[in-house]
Amino acid sequence: MLIAARLTCALAGGVCLIAAGLVDLEFLRTRLAADGSVTPGQAAALPLARLMLAGFGTGLLLLAALLRRILAAPWLTGLLGSRRRLETLIFLAPPVMLIGLAGYRLARGPGDPLYLLLVREDSLVEWLTALVYLAGVVVSWLLCSRLYALRRFALAGFYAVLGACCLFVALEEVSYGQRLLGFATPERVVTRNVQQEMTIHNLDFMQRMFFTLIPLAAGLFGMAGVVLLAVRRRIGRERARQLSFLVPPWYLASWFVPVALFAFYATFFWGRTGFIQWQDQEPLEALLAFGFVAFLLHNLARCRRGEAGTRPRPASSGSRRGWAKLS
Repeated sequence: MLIAARLTCALAGGVCLIAAGLVDLEFLRTRLAADGSVTPGQAAALPLARLMLAGFGTGLLLLAALLRRILAAPWLTGLLGSRRRLETLIFLAPPVMLIGLAGYRLARGPGDPLYLLLVREDSLVEWLTALVYLAGVVVSWLLCSRLYALRRFALAGFYAVLGACCLFVALEEVSYGQRLLGFATPERVVTRNVQQEMTIHNLDFMQRMFFTLIPLAAGLFGMAGVVLLAVRRRIGRERARQLSFLVPPWYLASWFVPVALFAFYATFFWGRTGFIQWQDQEPLEALLAFGFVAFLLHNLARCRRGEAGTRPRPASSGSRRGWAKLS
């Protein structure tokens, strides 16, 4: 696990440094933006964006190099020594990040060029969200194959559907690579799509579902773990354990709920304040993506610990001995 974490940090840091040093961000913006333009304020913010990207990449490389020492630090061992404490930190992370983002918005004003550059179409936040959902496709496939081997066919089908949903969302986020590949939008889609691009969620008759109903459903899905925690004594420990494979743990609820609150505000109270803009949904969608993949990783780890509850098919004596060790 430590090696995988270090490799992930090193790879992400290297990509950030390469992007900051070699990629002409202004060139990308003028060719990937939906309207094909960059405002003067955003153009002025591009050097700062490149500097932030380089700093973030350097930080990730340092984290990869020093991860073992950091995890062995006494203060961190004490901070993360309790499982409940770690879960609380995960639960509090989204509110803290959103409060910090709101403070930045208040200090810089609603028209801050750097913020708008990061959250506009084909921005860093949108592509990061797509990449996280693509990671969710891989984790879902791993979960599905492991659960199928454990003969948990219903759960395997459930995660197969979740993997398909992750792939769909990832492709929708980047318009199926339309601006990268340069293919034109069919005329029939142009007339019904509010952004005149190859996406389903921006079709006029689908917007209510994708911008209201699905975010609200995502929030309820995230809260289901809190409900399960509250009723687990009434329904029994074994049934609660089985149901926990279908809903996120309670401490991930804060990663799902913000996008639902935004959808609720946009549906019933939109325009009451000029501080909240439509682009503010992008960071919330990124939080949802991370929460969703964390839910998948959580259950993949549980499967590997043998918590799925059903023995795999007796393929060979070696596999039976391996299952006996898990049991």
